[in-house]
Amino acid sequence: MNARLIYTFHLKAVTPVHFGDGQGDLVENSKGQHVLPGTSIGGALRECLAQAGLADVPDGLIGKYMGYKDETSGDFVESRLFISNGKLAGNFVRHTEEGTAIDRACGTADPQRKYKYDYLDGELKMSFRIQCDVSDGAGNLCRRGELERYLIDVWAEGIRRGTLRFGGKKNHDFGRFALIGIERIIHPLDCVEALDAYIFNRQNCKGEEYRPGILDPNPFDTNSNVLFRLQGSFPYGVYQSYTLPNENESRSLTGVRQNSRGYYLPASSIKGLLRSEVELLITRMTGSVEMAMKKCCQLFGSPDEAGQILFSPLQIDDAAEVEVKRYRENDNNPVYIKIDRLTGGAYSSALKQQREIQGSGVLEFRLKVTTDSNEDSPYLFPLVYVLRRIGSGQVPLGGRTVIGLGQFMASQTVVNNGKQSLTFENDGELPESQRSWLKRWYEQFERWCHQVDEA
Repeated sequence: MNARLIYTFHLKAVTPVHFGDGQGDLVENSKGQHVLPGTSIGGALRECLAQAGLADVPDGLIGKYMGYKDETSGDFVESRLFISNGKLAGNFVRHTEEGTAIDRACGTADPQRKYKYDYLDGELKMSFRIQCDVSDGAGNLCRRGELERYLIDVWAEGIRRGTLRFGGKKNHDFGRFALIGIERIIHPLDCVEALDAYIFNRQNCKGEEYRPGILDPNPFDTNSNVLFRLQGSFPYGVYQSYTLPNENESRSLTGVRQNSRGYYLPASSIKGLLRSEVELLITRMTGSVEMAMKKCCQLFGSPDEAGQILFSPLQIDDAAEVEVKRYRENDNNPVYIKIDRLTGGAYSSALKQQREIQGSGVLEFRLKVTTDSNEDSPYLFPLVYVLRRIGSGQVPLGGRTVIGLGQFMASQTVVNNGKQSLTFENDGELPESQRSWLKRWYEQFERWCHQVDEA
């Protein structure tokens, strides 16, 4: 049988998405509509297959269906799949995320290094098509059973697990979708009549529901995530310097941002803090700032390589605004006066009004690991080390931490690899069982710190 198969994936976003152009703006088509380019979808699908253990070599399935570079001639063998652009629909809103880079020398925000990017959030749905010509003939042809078992079903499982994500900013927990369904259309191409039907009447061909099969064994089981978790609260309030709408005052109001779920600290803020703390730790271990930066690029990523951690925003639950009683109504936000460092006096015209938030929340992120390795990941110790410092109040979150804001008090750090959950106390002396785990992880971390990477 010769046929053209078309699979249409229907997805629903469960996190914000960023379909960027590399400059922070969102990709749009000629009509001004937001789209996800098919090349970006193809890259995500290819990466998902690699994470599932399908070797990226010419004789492997990735090369056969999605193309590869011929090492002999240097030419690129084209993909046998056609992947359409992702069409977006639904009630979603465009937002702009702002941030400040961390000064690695002192671990504080660098006001001269601002950045911003746009993203979409809300009830967003996306659909895209994958098209492939299959045959039952002899030779290295595409087969329907092979296509569905090793590609379509694997992609469906990758979406379900959150391994397959679309767009950019994945380390900030962007681009995760839920699978609504897959529609399959089969166009037979065995005879003249079938070809005529495809050419002149394919628009009227109805599709059928495709139900992905169960993967046994599941190829993603050897590549899993370790969950790190801190559950705590901000007893003294937390603050970030984002400009907020302020109808009651002429001066600007800054504070923690809100999304559709309430107040939150962006994943980029959590990532920046952890990266700064881990980099300082590695610098103390090795005595080399350059070495620490290279090691952190392996863990947190760089423009040239993907990071190993997927961060999530810290959503603040049971949030309450810190209020200060004043003589005027509707003016209960804390106000600070800027000090003239030369005279020691106050700038009467430089009043700063800010919104501080108290509440509870969960700080969590996921580390990508290979479960078939006989050794522990070298990244376990530094991440637990930093989380224990955060949970004990030694490393605050957010901004204006010098006045006591941002302490996130959490009694325990939890590390869960899906099979085993370990708990570490954040205050006081650790029990021997917890100390033994940290000692074991520290030895791996120490060897990794002093390991010189090959060029």
